[in-house]
Amino acid sequence: GADAVMAGRLYLYALGAVGEPGVDHVLSLMRSGMERTMALVGAATVGDLGPELVDLGG
Repeated sequence: GADAVMAGRLYLYALGAVGEPGVDHVLSLMRSGMERTMALVGAATVGDLGPELVDLGG
């Protein structure tokens, strides 16, 4: 599995295009996406996330 995920380009694009408000917006989008995904898998906290939530298919 992945040990890390890099999303730095999103912040840089937002910073270059709009400045600090753009970075705030990107952070808000990422947070809401994470909260939605956690709700869909039944995880109330990050600590509730685990490998058992991954379906590799097949």
